[in-house]
Amino acid sequence: QTYLERDVRALLNVTDLRDFENVLRLLASRTGQELNYSHLAREVGVSVPTIKQWVSVLESSYIVFLVPPYFKNFGKRIIKAPKIYFYDVGLVNHLIGIENTPLILRGPMAGAMFETACIAEFIKRKFASGIKPEVYFWRSQSGVEIDLISNENGVYQPYEIKLSKTIKPSFYRHLLHWIELSGSNESTGALITDCVEPLPLPKRIKNVHWCQM
Repeated sequence: QTYLERDVRALLNVTDLRDFENVLRLLASRTGQELNYSHLAREVGVSVPTIKQWVSVLESSYIVFLVPPYFKNFGKRIIKAPKIYFYDVGLVNHLIGIENTPLILRGPMAGAMFETACIAEFIKRKFASGIKPEVYFWRSQSGVEIDLISNENGVYQPYEIKLSKTIKPSFYRHLLHWIELSGSNESTGALITDCVEPLPLPKRIKNVHWCQM
């Protein structure tokens, strides 16, 4: 409430806090999804530049962060739409009106919440270590997608995030595909799950329990 009523008004000279709050709630409902400024502008009834300005302030004040798509061509990374995430999933739940813990864990947004929490903690850990994180997501033209790709000392490491206590071969299929496409002998893939059982996995694939993020 303090952030909305004092800080945002000071930073943006927002005259209609209702529009800003509506944008904030819409962004929360789309955490983990690609950010489409035009759709948001049409839904709320404000201009695209206004939406971009508001998102920029939310980003600079560490409410949200953007993950760009990975392309070898740097220009495409700038042009293509990023995904948006919140640093605090508690704030996401508050904004979309979910206060029941079982509903959070079993509801339609459970996977998006888990992905948001894992990527946010990954980025926070980097910052806490004095490292500016360089992270991306990747989607091929055929629809193959990797949730998170991190530049680790010049080697791009892929991560798949699954809210599951078990591991299925389909979980790491995209990781293997990415490793093959990368052509790197150093690249390894990681699953981030709720599985604590030591399971046999393909070479260069490992499972990481979410609490180790």
